[in-house]
Parts: sequence; structure tokens; C-alpha cells
Amino acid sequence: MGPILGLLCQLCLFSVIILRRVLTNIKQNEAAKITAGIRCYSMRHSGVLFWICILIVRESRTKILYIEGTDSNKRIFVQSGENLALICVYTGFFTSGIDFEWFIPSLPNEPVRSNAKTNVYWQDEINKKKFVLLVRSISTDDSGRYTCRMGRQDGDRFLEMARAEAEVTVERSIITTDCPNEQWIPSRSGNRTASFQESVLIRCVIQALPPPLIHWRFRGKQLSTGLHYTTSVSGLTIYGPTEADEGLYTVIARQPKHTAVFDIQVRVFSRPRISHGPAILGPYKDAVVSDREAYLQCLASGHPTPTVHWYRSNDPQTELQRLDPHKYFVNTNSQVGTLRIARAQYPDDSDTYICRAMVSVPAMYERWSDDVIDEARLQINVTLLPRLIRLTTMDRFVDKGDTVTVQCKVRATDPLTLYYEKLGRNRSFVLGVQPDDPRIKVWMEIDQEDQLNHNLYLAIQNTTHEDTWNYTCHAQNAGDRRFWNTTIRVVERPQMIPAIGLPGTDERSLLRFGWRHNATNLSCSSFGMPHPTWTWYRRGEQILNAVNSTFTIISWDHWNWSQSWLQVRPCRHTEHFIYDEYVCKATNIRGTNESAIRFERASVPGQPTLRGYIVTQSTLELYVGEPKNTGGLPVTAYELFYSAFGGPGRWYGPVVFPLDASLDSCLPRFRLHGLVAGTGYQLKLSARSIVGSGTPLGFFVQTAEGTQPGPVELIQRTYATDPYSHVIQWKTPLNGGLPLTGYRIRLRPVRLNQNSAHSKLNAQQRVVGSGPWYEVTPEFNNPYLNYYHFTNLDPDQLYQIIVEAVNERGRSLDGVNTDDFGYLNRTPSKRPIVQSVIDSTDQAPFPHDLVPIWSLFRTPVGDEFGRPPRVFGRGPVLHIALFILPVCCFSSLINYVLFI
Repeated sequence: MGPILGLLCQLCLFSVIILRRVLTNIKQNEAAKITAGIRCYSMRHSGVLFWICILIVRESRTKILYIEGTDSNKRIFVQSGENLALICVYTGFFTSGIDFEWFIPSLPNEPVRSNAKTNVYWQDEINKKKFVLLVRSISTDDSGRYTCRMGRQDGDRFLEMARAEAEVTVERSIITTDCPNEQWIPSRSGNRTASFQESVLIRCVIQALPPPLIHWRFRGKQLSTGLHYTTSVSGLTIYGPTEADEGLYTVIARQPKHTAVFDIQVRVFSRPRISHGPAILGPYKDAVVSDREAYLQCLASGHPTPTVHWYRSNDPQTELQRLDPHKYFVNTNSQVGTLRIARAQYPDDSDTYICRAMVSVPAMYERWSDDVIDEARLQINVTLLPRLIRLTTMDRFVDKGDTVTVQCKVRATDPLTLYYEKLGRNRSFVLGVQPDDPRIKVWMEIDQEDQLNHNLYLAIQNTTHEDTWNYTCHAQNAGDRRFWNTTIRVVERPQMIPAIGLPGTDERSLLRFGWRHNATNLSCSSFGMPHPTWTWYRRGEQILNAVNSTFTIISWDHWNWSQSWLQVRPCRHTEHFIYDEYVCKATNIRGTNESAIRFERASVPGQPTLRGYIVTQSTLELYVGEPKNTGGLPVTAYELFYSAFGGPGRWYGPVVFPLDASLDSCLPRFRLHGLVAGTGYQLKLSARSIVGSGTPLGFFVQTAEGTQPGPVELIQRTYATDPYSHVIQWKTPLNGGLPLTGYRIRLRPVRLNQNSAHSKLNAQQRVVGSGPWYEVTPEFNNPYLNYYHFTNLDPDQLYQIIVEAVNERGRSLDGVNTDDFGYLNRTPSKRPIVQSVIDSTDQAPFPHDLVPIWSLFRTPVGDEFGRPPRVFGRGPVLHIALFILPVCCFSSLINYVLFI
């Protein structure tokens, strides 16, 4: 037993040493609970008894002072503006003589006292005691370390027994101060100047405490700082933005306990570009004219669509339509971009006009206006329309041979074209001496007192009467072209125009003829300015105008030309004195001139001149010239009397031929028809005027022997108007000296020869018959028969037609081969000669005397109704014969007979 007790005592001593070592490791602010025990084991070995003892010490530590609600790092987070309650928990058993104190960051060395901001109080609970610090409306300035201290007062010294600390972080809510949800950024593709922003900032400034972690996302991907993007506290910077950067950006801000998400719609705009103008649109080309409206145009492009605004350099910040809404009218559409100036004024509206193209994008960055505005300028100088300043030197009188100068003064803006032009002359005068007339000189001077006044001078030396004219002053600038007449009148004595060598039928002749009750004009002409006054005299006595119906005076002036007529109307009572010598006098301020005219009584014309004649079997053609002596009055017609030898001896006539009976110029062509073949005729030809018929010219002719009729000339119609019928017409031919007894008409269908070189329908082409000849002899009961109506024709068919006249000697084409085309002379002969072409007039007096042998015509294509019912022609005809017998014998009977 003794040894065992000794062992136990040693074990106790050893356990005390171990407990001391354990207690030295316990901290100041901890309470330790230690449980110790000894467990012994005995064993025997080789007769020796061994004891093994194990000392078991258990330690459990607990804090007696701590701040409730902190994390593992002793931190507490609180939102700004909220009330903060810090709870200091004491888990010990003894509180007697122990003091607890709170310290805050703003007063780290002075214990907290209850006031309006802070308050401290106790809360008792089972097994613990809480010392609470309440801070009202906490702010970011209240962030820092808060300390709860436990101890006792030892005189002037405080003995600290335990301490608990907490790091308080005052959080501010995640807010944005500059983060518009829609932002515009310029595109590099729209840049036109070197001052373009190479980088742009998508603004989104986020404020929070503690500073959050910010992430940017675009199109599902997170953006990171690199060559194209850079993130900062101000936002996202994009380098070299393009249209591909347009879209929805997401900003994510994270705090330890809060997360905020912001969406920003980014739109890309291109800088506006003025694509056209500014330019003057009209109505005047490249000019704005005073007192007229004007249109300026400026077109622009960009994204979004820009608007166009107009300004003037004297007030570049005020739009024109606001400056004067009654004068300026603006269409801001960039596709129209017009400025209408209702009434431009000189010189008030002369200025530099500014066209600005603007896109509607909010201002979001520095030098924003450089990217959303493009402008161009146009200098406008209002044009003043040319206006004449009338001067007395515009119209001048000058004596012949002197020098005269006319002046034209025009007020207008430059550039101004000013020149003189002679009226009716297509070429203007050049400045200086004229190359084609060195007598004329033109020069221009500018008024030194008023630069808008332009003086143009024209001087003529050694003037002649031909210089009397209107000289037009032309002024032209961008606004208008105007002209005014200046007049130069060369004054001289009237110069009578001689009338030597004119026939008596000309009213300007010095020898005139008259007849009873017919008015005759005696005329005098002169040139020279001013226009003269005309007077007429007979035997020294002045003739008064329109005193009676015998004399009438008419005067007419045109430029430097003047003319006067004395109209004399003889009658039975005045014939004894009215035929006399008359004197006309022209008088102006420079003198008088006169001319004498002889007025005599007219007589009948003399014998006409027979140039030649052509006689055939039945016709006589005369070629007549005017008589050498007309009797003073013009010939009005020719008369012909004729009588046959061996006849009844009477004269036939007069046959009157007017002067326009000729088909050819110069020589009248007279033709007499209906003569008898082989007969001699005596003829008398005379000329007639208003006085009467003159002395006849007698001659005789012998007609040729009778022959067959001449060829018949068809009035050509190449194409028929109806598919199934056609009317042919002809001119009555020469009868060959014998009466016509009828006509023979032949018709057949033909086709053109395939080897013909002509594509058009022409009678000169060779034709090939495609059917038999169809011969018609129309009933001849009228010597003037000249047409026939064909029916039962086929549509779209070419026909050849030959018409012959018949008399007792034969037909027109007897002895003529009608297979070939040709021409015959209209005048019949015993042996007709066929001519293939008309190439000269040697074989006939006139080319129109040749008549073609036959003609062609074509019927048109048939219509949808087909051929009409045949009533006449070769088709079947229905004849109805109706016989009515007497009633007393039989009843009515009708017989129908059909003839095919």
C-alpha cells in the first residue's frame, strides 16, 4: 500500500505542473474549464510488478466578451442611412466592480456617451449580458473600428480585463450618377475630318461603398480591356467605333451583398455630310435677282437622317425662318433642303449663306458638335436688274455729213454685258472702231460716283441718209436681258426716187394711163428725214384731198422712206381736163423737191403676138405673147373667133382665154377642141383690156386627116378602197378628128414578176397574168363618159386595166403591143409610137402629153363579213317573175324562175 500511495503523490505533483503549463496558454478574453484524471495499469514481468499511469487533462475555452454579428474577419456591413446596433456580449459570472465602455472611430480615446447620435444600454439575458451601442443614421464617415472594453478602475488608472473589436463598413447603395440608358456614339466610317474622336466613351459612372466590381457585357460576351475596349470608373471606352458596336450593353456592379444591373442602348451615328450645294436652284441660273424670289438648295446624308438649317454670316446662330418668317421659308428635309427667299433685296440680302446639316443626337461628350454638324457656305451677291436711265442724248438729229453721238445709260450690277446693235442686223457692234465701218466707234464708261451706272456711247462720223435708223442698246446680266432703242435721224432735203424705165402699168412710172370710172394711182417716193409733207398740183393749182370723188391723196412713211399716192378717177364729165401733167412736191425743214407725172387716156391694146401653134385632127394649140402696145392698161384676156372653110360661113366665138390658162410659165397656152379632121379654119385672135378689144390678128390652119382616138389617161389609183369593187376614172381623150362611139375596158388579175427589182407597186414593173382578160363595153350615151364601176373583184388581188376609146377609124391602141409597158403621145396618129420612159421633151411638146398604155391597182384584204351578196356581175342572180291572171278565170298564181 505504501508504494502505491507514494506513486499517487508523485502523479499529483506531475499533474499540477501540467495544469500550470496549460493555464499559461489561456488568453485574457477567454474562460477555461479544465478536467484532469489519472488512469493506472499494473503488470508483472519476471516477478517484478510494473505500474503504468496515464494523466488525462481536458481543456474547453469560451469567450467571456465578444461582439455579436461579426463575420470570421470581425466585420460588419451596414447600409448608409440606417441605424447601427452593436451588441457586446459578456458571458462571465461576476460583474461586480467591472466597467464596460464603447469606443467609436470618430472618438477612439473617449468612451461613448448617450446623445442624439449615439446611445448605450444593457440587456440582460440568461447566462449572458449584453452591452448595446446604437448609432443613428449612420453615414460613410462612421466607417471604422468599434471597440468594446471591459475592466475595473484602479485609482486613476483603468485596468483592462477584456476587449472586443469589430470593423464596421458603411455601405452605400449602388447608384449611377451618369449612365443614360440610351447613348449615341459616332462611327469612324462617317468621319470626314482628322478631328474625329478616335475613341468614344459609353458613360456609366457607378457610385457605391465599398466600390463594387464592374463587368460589361455585349451580345452575350463579357468585355475585357484590350485593343478595342477599356473599362474604367467612368464607363466603357471604345477605340475606333463602327456600326458593329451598335446594340445593347449590360453593366453589372457587384458588392459583397448587393448586385445591380444596368442596360444601355448604344446607337451609332455617322457624321452628316453635305452631298450637294449649297447652290442656287432657280428660277434664275446661278443668280439671286432683286425683287424676285429665289431658291437655294442644300442636300445632306447621314444616319440618322439629318435636318438642314439655313443661317447668314451676319447672324450665324439664328435660323433664317425665325429671323424673318414672312421672307424666308425653309424645308429641313435633307432630300429637299431648300431655302425660299420670297423677295430678295439689293443689297440687303447680299451675304454669305450657311447651310448646316445636323443629326438629332444628344450632347454626350467633348467636341460633340464637331461630329453631329456639317456646314457649307455660299456667297450670294444679289443681282440688280438692268434699268435704263433715260437721257435726251438717246435720240439725236444730225445734218448729213456731220458727226453724231448717242448715249445709253444703264443701272445694273456686274457682270454686265452692254452693247449696241443696229435694228434688223444680226451682228452687234464691237467696242472700239468697227472693222467694217471705221466711221462708227463704240465705247463704255463707268460712272465714278456710282459704280452701278454704266454709260455706253455710239458715235458716227460723216453721216449719210443710210445712218437714219434705230440703234438698239442691249443690257444683259444674270437677272435679265433688256433692250432699248436709240434713234439717229440724218436730216436732209427730200431726195426723190427716180422712176426711169418703168412700164406704164407700174404705179411708180412717170407715164400713167387711165380710163373712165377706173381709179389710177400716180405715185411719188422720196427718202430723207424728217418725213416730208406731200402736196399735189395740176397746172400750178394745188389739189385738195378728198374734196370730191375725183382726187384722193394718200401718204405713207416708213423710217427714212416716204411715199404719196394721188388716186385719179376719171368720169364722163372730167375726161376733157383730167388727162394732164401732175406735179408732186415733198417738203421738210431742210427744203423741197418735186417730180412730174404724165397722166394720159388709155386705148385698146394692139395685135397680140402669135409665137406658134400646133394643129392636130381635132385640136389647135396657140402660143400667144403680149401685144407690143397694150394701150396703157394691162391685158386682161385673149379672144378667139374661128370659122370653117366650106361651112355655113358663120363665125364662132368669142372663145375667151384668161391669162392663167397656161400650164407653163411665161407663154400662155391656149387649146381649142372639137375641130373636124381634114378641114381648113380661119381664125381671128385679139387682146382685150378694160378699154375694149383690140385689133384682131387673122390667120388660117388646116386640121390633119382623121385617125383612131388618142390614148385614154386613167386618173391613177394604185390601191382600191373596197376589197370586192373598184371605180376607175379617166380623162376624155382626143377623138382623132371623128366623134367617139364608145369605150372598151379590159381587166385581168396579174402578179408581179419575181425577178422585178422594185418592191413597190409600179406600172413599170413587168407583170404576169394569173387569169383571163375580162372585157367590158359600157353603154355609150354620153360623150363625156369618164368612169366605170367594177364589181365581183377578189380581195388582196393585183389587177391590170386597159381603157381604149373607139371611133369609126378604130381603137386607141390598135397596132400597139400591150404586153409591155410604155407611153403614147396624147395626140393621136396613124402609127402610134410607144416610148418606154419619159426622158426628154423632144418627141412631144410637153412631158405631160405622154399617156401610159395601162395601169395597175390592188384590192385590199377582205374583212370578216366576207363577200357581199352578188346582185350584179357574173355571179348567180335571182330573177322573180310574177304573173297575175284574171280573177274571173283562175285564182292568183305565182311562178318562180331561177336563172343561173
